[in-house]
Amino acid sequence: MTPARTIGKYYARLVRQMFSVFGFELRRLEPPRSHMGRLFEMPIGHCLTGYGFAYKRNVGNPFVEFVFDDPRIELELTSFYRYARNYNPKNAAEAFYPNGTDHVRLTSVLIDPGFSKFRVPNLPLFWARSQQVTAYQRGQRDFNSQVSMDAIVSNTNKHLRRSLRILSNLKDQGFKLETCEKKITDAFVCGVLLKRGSELRFVVTSGQHRVGAMAALGYSKVPVLLTPEYPPIVDREFAEHWPIVSCGFYTREAALACFDRFFDDDGSTVAEAYGLITVNGARETPQFGKATTKD
Repeated sequence: MTPARTIGKYYARLVRQMFSVFGFELRRLEPPRSHMGRLFEMPIGHCLTGYGFAYKRNVGNPFVEFVFDDPRIELELTSFYRYARNYNPKNAAEAFYPNGTDHVRLTSVLIDPGFSKFRVPNLPLFWARSQQVTAYQRGQRDFNSQVSMDAIVSNTNKHLRRSLRILSNLKDQGFKLETCEKKITDAFVCGVLLKRGSELRFVVTSGQHRVGAMAALGYSKVPVLLTPEYPPIVDREFAEHWPIVSCGFYTREAALACFDRFFDDDGSTVAEAYGLITVNGARETPQFGKATTKD
């Protein structure tokens, strides 16, 4: 047996044991011919974006909030646009602790103001592999350039259109596993498991639009895959062995400050600081019509 297969079997066994011990009502699904590993059901209430926003209302998550936007408003008034325009942290401290943190080291970890905000930060966090930390350190530069308004509009429009398409498909057809298999890159939700004692969180690294739409439609669970891009499980107990710590990128205390943020806050504190919660023309119930997008 190859080392890769041995490691894969170890992680699969570890995940099954964790789910059983922690009491999560997760059942293993059998995806037909999936080459990306086994699917597990994860409670949506334990899923977060790469910036620590939960998939629920009033925490600044545009992948959920867009469903409640008035369909008659212009793009510039949508939740996606507000997020793209307002949420521009320059470093890890501003991303996770905008009201201040004692860990000054976080202020020197820079974030590109581009569009990684819709996926995961383009700076190494606790799920990064050693080579990703090294690559960032070698290419570290001043990221304080401005993103043009045209670029913001174009990118926001793209994400809004994709979310509307997925929302419509889910509303009309529901979630079908066999449909996911036909278009793997656009259907499966992938991410990393975070473990803190008896607590689990799932950071979505791919599939943010789908999870957001499912959360807005009232789904309680979502089938997920552990991504091959990062280590599948990050355990707080072994923080000193995380590459971002062992490589000297963060102190152990600073790394744990970022890690704990994913357990102790649903993103509402950050959303309030950046003005992401107030929604002009928001509705109390979901809208399923067409939002006004720019061609």
